[in-house]
Amino acid sequence: MRITLKKVLLSGVVAIALVLVGIIAWPRPGALVATYICSPVPKGVYEVSFFMTRDPFGVAMNFFRHLSFTAPPEAMTELITRAAFQPSSIESASQAPTGPHGWRSADKLGPEARAYFRAHRASRNGRGLPIGRNRSWSEILLVDGSGTNGFFTLWAID
Repeated sequence: MRITLKKVLLSGVVAIALVLVGIIAWPRPGALVATYICSPVPKGVYEVSFFMTRDPFGVAMNFFRHLSFTAPPEAMTELITRAAFQPSSIESASQAPTGPHGWRSADKLGPEARAYFRAHRASRNGRGLPIGRNRSWSEILLVDGSGTNGFFTLWAID
């Protein structure tokens, strides 16, 4: 069996394609935090594997997303400031949709827990199809009593 130049080149192209697919598909630290909360992500922010969405394609009318992450207190403060969250009450945060099984609710985060809120209007003031960023939504960020665990919920308000 002879190895021809054509086979070697084809094998090389396939190998390079597999490496590129692997690089693109490799999870990047903070990618979900950057997408949903703020970018650039402060150093020390690590996503916990708790991510759930009911709208993977950005077209559902009644959508929500849940994301949990950890960060040192300084990074958590920086993240809240960069993302322009406004202080809220734990009572109002309890109005957010419940999270997946195992998700910590607002009343179970300890006495020192804090809540933050921000709302988004539709990008085209309701004109056009209500998909992607042309929808209105609210966001709650709960920080537990230790100040190092964040629980983020985003949901439709239309």
